[in-house]
Amino acid sequence: MEKLQVCRATVYRMVKRGELEMVHFGPKASRITAESVHRLISVGSNSNLLARK
Repeated sequence: MEKLQVCRATVYRMVKRGELEMVHFGPKASRITAESVHRLISVGSNSNLLARK
């Protein structure tokens, strides 16, 4: 969330849209993959994806 400067709800929406990949480690533990964050940042530098909050 800090790297993308978006709130938690936005991260979940991005996961739902397939823009980020979430890995679940248990019922209360999950993480976003670094690869999906880097991919979003590289795509976002060419578009306005990251401007939405």
